[in-house]
Amino acid sequence: MNLTISNLPWYFRLGKWMIRNHIRGGYRLLDTAENLGLLDKIAQYPLNDRISINVPLNRSGTWWDREDVLQYDAPTVQLLASTIDMLPEPAIFIDCGADIGMMSLLTAIRTENIERFIAIEPNKKAFDILTENYRHLPIKSEVKFGAIGRTKGTGKLNSPEYLPDDDHARFISESKDGDIPIHTIDDLGIEPQKCIVLKLDVEGSELDAIMGAVETLTHAKRFIVDLEAHPLVAKRTHIDPIEILRQLNEIKPCHFTICEKPEIMLQLDKDFFAQVEAINYDIIAVSK
Repeated sequence: MNLTISNLPWYFRLGKWMIRNHIRGGYRLLDTAENLGLLDKIAQYPLNDRISINVPLNRSGTWWDREDVLQYDAPTVQLLASTIDMLPEPAIFIDCGADIGMMSLLTAIRTENIERFIAIEPNKKAFDILTENYRHLPIKSEVKFGAIGRTKGTGKLNSPEYLPDDDHARFISESKDGDIPIHTIDDLGIEPQKCIVLKLDVEGSELDAIMGAVETLTHAKRFIVDLEAHPLVAKRTHIDPIEILRQLNEIKPCHFTICEKPEIMLQLDKDFFAQVEAINYDIIAVSK
């Protein structure tokens, strides 16, 4: 069991200071500390006067201090929260591929127009932290272990060749002997005529997730979908992100915004990466 701390150790603070000031050796210091087990700790950071978040320090992808946490994916979090604020009633926020719950908690401190949180996460290490973090939410919340897909089943987590050591890049594949349950959004029992926020960080399973959510989204009063467009994921899955947006638009006409490039008006009859540079983007779809 990792120790939960509220004060960061000096070597972690030094490493972060070196990295921020572009001084060589900062990454090596933290990497060495991790290899020695000195980062086998969970840092607890206050996000506001009601909500705090637990962050494991022993994953290179989460060498985060409080400043990192508050700035995490800032354009997306800010746009998502402001869009949720405009919904006609409090929403149900479904966080698919929730990891440790970062997006849920950061959204929760920026808008009060959410009545319930549901998180789904297939990585057991992240799931344990997620469960604890969801206890910090001041409103009704629940966590489900597993992945999200088109139909119910079981699967296995796989690592892509381009990021073999990155927990955040792992993706689910269906397998009859898999040990990870695959859920669908439609099986969550969401009542019709609710406002739905669906956050998808599912590393290539976005289209499957949406196909497994057709009934829920069709009968929603309004919906918001936040998803990522990643050129390497698109290459691996052979699914252009624009196909996912077309499917959402078929369920209900939508307005699409690229969080990092809000000035771009996406055209659904053209490949996504023919319209923008081939880098990662977050897209927010809002039903009309």
